[in-house]
Amino acid sequence: MTSQQTTRTVTVASVILESPTDWDEWIEVIKLRTIAGKIWKFVDPYTRKEDLPALQAPDRPRPTDVNPTKAQFLKLDENQKEEL
Repeated sequence: MTSQQTTRTVTVASVILESPTDWDEWIEVIKLRTIAGKIWKFVDPYTRKEDLPALQAPDRPRPTDVNPTKAQFLKLDENQKEEL
């Protein structure tokens, strides 16, 4: 009895910018990866600043986020402190 093993080959494109002629190929690799990651609009050199969303600071986590009955950090147990 013979067993077959199927392997998947992942091709990773690597482009080194050695001259201006490498730009198109390089940006295409970057574009494909960032589109997949849903961040192309942030990387696209042609995106206008006014077309980008305004950055907002995240809310600071509070002890009640990990334990609704504890309002102070010192009241949390070690695991809860680590989670916070």
